[in-house]
Parts: sequence; C-alpha cells; structure tokens
Amino acid sequence: ATLITAAQEFDIEAQKIQPKQPQTASELWQQAINRLNEIPKENPRFLEAQQLLASVQVKYRTIDNSGSNNYIEAAKQYAIEAASSSQNPPHPAEKWEQIAEQWNNAIQQLKNIDVKEAGYVEAQKLIAQYQTNLGTIQTRQRYESEAKQILEAANRDIKRLIVSAPSDTQQLKAEIHDIINQLRTIKPGTTSYPEAQQLLAQAQKKLR
Repeated sequence: ATLITAAQEFDIEAQKIQPKQPQTASELWQQAINRLNEIPKENPRFLEAQQLLASVQVKYRTIDNSGSNNYIEAAKQYAIEAASSSQNPPHPAEKWEQIAEQWNNAIQQLKNIDVKEAGYVEAQKLIAQYQTNLGTIQTRQRYESEAKQILEAANRDIKRLIVSAPSDTQQLKAEIHDIINQLRTIKPGTTSYPEAQQLLAQAQKKLR
C-alpha cells in the first residue's frame, strides 16, 4: 500500500510540474512506475496498482515522446543517411557537400531541444559526436576540391609541355619537377589520386 501511495504522490507532483519542468516530471513518473512494478500479484491492491501503472505509463510515454524525442529521432535519421552516403569513398566534392548538409540537418534538429527538456543531455552528446563527423566530412570535401583543381592545373601544364616543350633540357626538367611537386600534394582518398599517381610515374620517367 505504501508503494501505491508513493506512486500516487509522484504522479500528482509530476502532473503539477510537467508544463514547466518536463524532464523532472518524466523522472517522477519513472519513479512511480518503478514503485508500482514492485507490487506483487498476491497484494490485495494489485489490480488497483496495475490500473495506476497503465495511467502513469501513458503520461510517461507522452512526455518522453514529446518534442525532444521527435527531434532526436529525426536527427538520427539524418545521421543514418549521412553515414550510409559516406560509405565506399572516394566521392566527388558535390557528394561530400550533400553528406555535410545531412550532418548539419541532424545537428539543427538537436539544437531545437531546450535545456529543460528530457532529451537535452542526450542531444548535447549527439551534437558533439555529429559535429566531429561534420568536420571530418568538410575536410574530405576540401581535399577533394583542392585535388581536382591541382589535377586540372597539372594536366594543363602537361598539355602545354607536349605542344611546346622548351628546347633547353634544364628548363624542361625544371618544369617537369614543378608538375611532380604539384601532383604530390594531391591527398590519398580523393577521386583525383589514382590519376595523379599515373601522371607522377610518367613525369618521373621523363626525368630519367
């Protein structure tokens, strides 16, 4: 009986504070549920306890599935899509940009959760994790864009040398060295890297 009384008191208090302190209300209802679950079937007030339990669980679920939970679920959906799209790199810069946008959308969803809401702590943990992921993707995007520009410039220089190579051997070697140095700055894990490696091998042969 004392367990039922305690649960009733938690329930009354939770209803009072729910509008302004949903997180605390959620915790109180959880306490009420815990108390009611302790009541054995042999207890003469078992049925009464079960009715109260059903009522409290509905309230608890309602608050737990309120705004914060919906935002967390939406954020996790964006995160799943972003993680899935990131698989099997390398990707073009445009795709990295789309993936970064998905991580950003996930973060924005979580930022909607107020400090007083039940999911605030979880949201903050996820924001930290997602921001790290976003940073990684933005770095990949930057490497991809830079690699493409360097490769295009190197290809232009190679074509120019093929069309009109300097007659002076030393000057020709110096220009080939410049192209080699350009190509070496292209990061592994970019779409330009395999072609850059082929061009490097060809350029180094020319110097032998």
